[in-house]
Amino acid sequence: MLTGIAEYKATVPEFTKATSHSFPLPVLKDPDLIATYNKLSSLSKSLLFVSIGLDIADGIYAGIKYESFARGAYRTVTNLTTTGVAAGGSFVGAAVGTFVEPVGGTIVGGLLGGVVAGGVAGFGFSKLENYLFEEKKK
Repeated sequence: MLTGIAEYKATVPEFTKATSHSFPLPVLKDPDLIATYNKLSSLSKSLLFVSIGLDIADGIYAGIKYESFARGAYRTVTNLTTTGVAAGGSFVGAAVGTFVEPVGGTIVGGLLGGVVAGGVAGFGFSKLENYLFEEKKK
């Protein structure tokens, strides 16, 4: 209380001991908001696991299609890396969007960040795959 203004701190048992006292918004005590967050969190984890499964399946398919273990392994690793880059881009985009507009900016920033980061990584890995594994034309 250095400023002379009372600070409001919320204690939320769903957060760790270190963070439960650092959020200055009493709204975090709202059980409906916490329940919504938990539902969305489990949905995003499920989507991530589905994406990882599809990445691995695409790598196996590429290995069989091109009859090349190396190409299948390359495709699997780069697909998984692209998924990670897209998740990171989504996180950064959501953080930047939150500063612009707390709710809508978070959603739009997260979507744009994920699409742009994943698209750039996927495009680059695809071009590199074609360069590495396609036969050189004479």
